[in-house]
Amino acid sequence: MSRLLFILALFLNTVYSCEVCEPCECNVIRFHRRFLCTADCSDRDLTSIPGTIPSEVHVIDLSYNDLHSEDLARLKLFTEYLTDLNLSYNNITYLPAQSLSTATQLNVLNLDGNILQKVDSTSFGHLKQLHKLIGIHAKTFEENSFENLEGLNDMSIVFGSQEVSENIFSHLKLKTLHTNFKKAKRIPEKLLNFGIDTLVDIYLDVPNVESLHENTFSGLTILKSVTIQTEMMQTLPSNLFHSGVNDDRKMPVNLVTVIIDGVKSLPRNLFDKQQSLKHLALNNIEDLILPKSESQVDTLDLSGSTLYRVSADWFTGFKNLRFLNMSRTKLVEVNNDTLMPLLSLTVLDLSYNNITNLPDHLFQSSQNTIVAFNVSHNQIQNISSLTFEGVKSLEKVDMGNNKLNFIDENAFRDQFMLTDLFLNDNELVYLSGDTLFDQTSLLDLNIARNKIQHLPARLFRNARSLRRLDISGNKIHSLPHDFFETIRFLEFVSLGDNPVHCDCPLMLIRDSMPRLNLIGRCEAPPKLHGMLLKNLKLDENCLITTSPTVLSTSFSFYDTSLVLSATTDLKAFPSRISSTPYTYATKIVEIVSTSAHHLHPSIIVGIFNRDTPEEAIGNDFYNTFLGTSAFYIAIGCVAAVFIGALVGIAVVMARRKLRSRAYEVSETTEMQK
Repeated sequence: MSRLLFILALFLNTVYSCEVCEPCECNVIRFHRRFLCTADCSDRDLTSIPGTIPSEVHVIDLSYNDLHSEDLARLKLFTEYLTDLNLSYNNITYLPAQSLSTATQLNVLNLDGNILQKVDSTSFGHLKQLHKLIGIHAKTFEENSFENLEGLNDMSIVFGSQEVSENIFSHLKLKTLHTNFKKAKRIPEKLLNFGIDTLVDIYLDVPNVESLHENTFSGLTILKSVTIQTEMMQTLPSNLFHSGVNDDRKMPVNLVTVIIDGVKSLPRNLFDKQQSLKHLALNNIEDLILPKSESQVDTLDLSGSTLYRVSADWFTGFKNLRFLNMSRTKLVEVNNDTLMPLLSLTVLDLSYNNITNLPDHLFQSSQNTIVAFNVSHNQIQNISSLTFEGVKSLEKVDMGNNKLNFIDENAFRDQFMLTDLFLNDNELVYLSGDTLFDQTSLLDLNIARNKIQHLPARLFRNARSLRRLDISGNKIHSLPHDFFETIRFLEFVSLGDNPVHCDCPLMLIRDSMPRLNLIGRCEAPPKLHGMLLKNLKLDENCLITTSPTVLSTSFSFYDTSLVLSATTDLKAFPSRISSTPYTYATKIVEIVSTSAHHLHPSIIVGIFNRDTPEEAIGNDFYNTFLGTSAFYIAIGCVAAVFIGALVGIAVVMARRKLRSRAYEVSETTEMQK
């Protein structure tokens, strides 16, 4: 109990002292069973550190202000409990010797976006608890600049000078090091020797360095991730990551992630002896030859490199590859033989290339594994029925920004798993009514900015899961007459930049689906010109009709007036609208059937005019029917539960009686004995 009271008192004290700190925003957060006071003073045009910050503060964010070095002296007032300090993007040019001398609990210091003139051993006082130093950028670093940072394990640093001492990190035990050599033209051979027992992740941004020494990573046996970003390097040493013949160097042969960006060409045996390589990115390489068989690679990113064409044996051996990115590689064609070795391919990105045609059976070897395919921003003109034939696992397809003018009605046949289909920014004039025949899982359809004038009546009949539909930027006047009947879960429809005729069906959609986010404006009739579709209201003169489908006694639907002997007259629907009192006789025709049952009210009137509202009286019979059905279903469920409960009670009572009788019999037997 006393412990609970102590924690409560500590919490109340922290809350009280961290309540008001304008112009900053102070809050109390719980982190690892501790209550921490945080002060957010970021982006407030501060020229000095506010005195309203609580002295018990743990986290201070002073980023994006106009603080100068002289203003940092005030930090001594808040350093007793301070663990996280963000000074990024200010005008700090040096660190006063005593400003952080008392910040003995500081774990994270962010100086990104500041350029210091000089850093020496006095710059950080005695911050032995500092674990992470972010964005330290200086024109000059002395060799002993970081000798006091004994606990540092994560650093990002920018060298502003041409020369860098190879011993600058010698006092550190870093696990992660991100370096940017802005002006340096060479990297000291032994710069990374400090990390033989600790370094796991190294990032080298070397825009002006022309070559790396083959011993740059020598001895770093526990290294897992390497990133090299350059602009001037022609190539890399072939034994940069492994030792050669008669070479006893200990090298990082257990790399998991390698990213190389900007090297002109790579030696083919660069990744020999790598045993754990999973993620390989070779970006912006002019003369790219894939390394020898890398069967363990899971992700391969070749974006930005120059390929043009890919031979049939390029990916031989990459049997476990799942993610392949060949975007922006100047590809002009892709053959189905190229992807044949990729038995586990899950995601393929071919966007931003010059591909004009997709071959038949593109995913023949990965038809049960491919999930996402991006071929946007190419020059493709048509999709045949054989392109995706046999593929069962596709969920996302992006073919936007091509020159598509024809899609075979069977192009997406059997794609039951498809959830996202993007065909925007093409030259489509027509879509077949069967284009989405098997898309029962489709959630997002984008056919914006094409030349479509009309959507087929049965296009969405099976797309009952559709949530988002973008048909903006076309020439569509109206939605299909069965649109409302087939799509019940829509959340967003964009009709913007279409000559939309706001007719009765569209008004009915707007009225019946009030939560639908409907984007666009009315083009016609003249009295509604310019009205936002979201503000559209049901016209008094619109005839309200529905044709729902329910499981009930079998009925059939007739669009025109019929005279049959077996009919049942229904009363005219009571009116909700004050208008000329027309009354239409409604007939329901009953026909015996063994299949699924449909109930459709058939109104005996002339042909329904979509363009001109017609005065009529009537409620939505479908809603009434559903309400009644729901009531009886609910009553049935309650009755079933009640009967089940009675049966259960009866069974329990019967078992108890049997047990009681058995006990009495056994007791009588013992007494007789």
